[in-house]
Amino acid sequence: MTFHPDKHGEESKAFAEQKFHLIQKAYDVLNDPNKRHIYDLYGEQALKDSWDLSAPLDKEQIRQEYERRANLKKQLEEQNMVKSKGEISIAFDATRVFQYREKASLLDALDLDDLPEIQHAMVVHSWETRVNDETSVTLRGNVVTKNGLGSGNISLITRHVVSPMLWGEVSGAIGDQNAAGLKIVKNFDSDTFSTFNVNYNSVTSIPTMAIMFGRKVAEHTTGFITYKPTLNLPWFDTGANNSSCMLGLVHDFDKIQSGVDIQAGLQQSFVSIYQARPIGNIRAKVQMTVATGSGLSLAISGDRKLDKSTRIGIGVECTSAQGVTFRVKLNRLGQRLTIPILISNQLDFRLAALTFVVPIAGYIALDKSILAPWRKQREQQRLEAIRKENAETLERRRQEAEQACVLLADSIARKLEAEESRDGLVIISALYGKLPPSTLESVRVLSPQGIQELAASIKAQFKFLKSAALPVSHKQEYIDVTIPVQALVSNGQLHISGGHSKSNLIGFYDPCFGEKKQLRITYQFQGRLHQVTVGDKMPVAAPLRAHFVCV
Repeated sequence: MTFHPDKHGEESKAFAEQKFHLIQKAYDVLNDPNKRHIYDLYGEQALKDSWDLSAPLDKEQIRQEYERRANLKKQLEEQNMVKSKGEISIAFDATRVFQYREKASLLDALDLDDLPEIQHAMVVHSWETRVNDETSVTLRGNVVTKNGLGSGNISLITRHVVSPMLWGEVSGAIGDQNAAGLKIVKNFDSDTFSTFNVNYNSVTSIPTMAIMFGRKVAEHTTGFITYKPTLNLPWFDTGANNSSCMLGLVHDFDKIQSGVDIQAGLQQSFVSIYQARPIGNIRAKVQMTVATGSGLSLAISGDRKLDKSTRIGIGVECTSAQGVTFRVKLNRLGQRLTIPILISNQLDFRLAALTFVVPIAGYIALDKSILAPWRKQREQQRLEAIRKENAETLERRRQEAEQACVLLADSIARKLEAEESRDGLVIISALYGKLPPSTLESVRVLSPQGIQELAASIKAQFKFLKSAALPVSHKQEYIDVTIPVQALVSNGQLHISGGHSKSNLIGFYDPCFGEKKQLRITYQFQGRLHQVTVGDKMPVAAPLRAHFVCV
């Protein structure tokens, strides 16, 4: 009713009519059970599709119809798209580089025989495509070369989804080593699952089998047990008994993952403990393993995002059997490059520490001096380009927000008088955008009389709105939204829902497009001062005792 065109003069009637139609459109959607359900589940974009809502539909029918359309659209997109993944691994032996030997001269120190040698190289590439909604096919090829000898395989993997609770996979490979495999995954409920694997590698060897059962044992903890039996079949040479049983626990909480694996087997037993956690922008992982065959193993690795589609990482692995290996990884758009470098054949923790610390120190120095300023400059250029491209839209949104404040002035003035009369919720100031540090300390020294004078200053803003065409806007990266926030106060309470940017609220606009924004509200309730600062997409509820400022 505040924006009803008949309540405004000719100078502001057009803008009021525009806002009135937007509000009416939202009301029509939210007041219709079918449209509201579509909006709640799939958002505003789904409302643009043509829905036959002449007859009442239940929620299940709406869900099925929307998913049918989404699947049809997805199928059309997938007809011209094949998922491609690849991996290249090149292993070097650099032990001679780090082996200490006295050099007679500088020429001896630059001996080309000490350069790293390629141990082996591997290339794997796969293409995945969908046959239908339930079935997908993956074609994979791999080539390995070691010591001048090479081998390769081509495999075909077919996956079929029977239901959301059951799917299976059949694979076959031909080449230097023929193989066949079967995998079945069964979900009993949201907390319980099992997998069954059978692999057959050659005519003379027996198939290998693995059966795993897992269950969620706590809110953030999943446990599993894996049994690998040895099949005693009369037409195979069974050889040694390789049966084993492994127990594992995985704990995920607040982006930190911890796990422990314990295996008992006739040929090998081990205990492995690991933890992965974010440290700033770096995703770090530490893993320690003690095994009967290979002894002690300690691995430390870390990786970080360079951009949305690229990750780079390094790691060091120390084992009693193989020595010290340094590893570099690069992932981009489904393609992976891995370079393991053997540093020493012996277990040397001092050399391992230097191998890990020196590259990290070098990367930090490179990041601080070159990469960080380059990323900041590139991001600023991207934002400037977006702002320039959308300059007209941003300016229109600013004008609309300021005009909305003009139209809200009369109704807010009446609402403010009602709140003051019952000592209710009065907004003293509200700032939105890239905010400066809070001025809360200066507010603390105000006397109760000073707080009342500060609260009364809002009335001057309403008088200005009535006499001026547009209110004054800040030149900084934040704006004063005291008036539109006061408009949201109802019966001594303020509620702003979360999950979306507050720049879409009436009377708001985005003063710093592309930057992180906050909303800081300073308000008076029952003669006491309160203040709260929230993120752009966080909800707001006031008054709350937690917002109270002791003065």
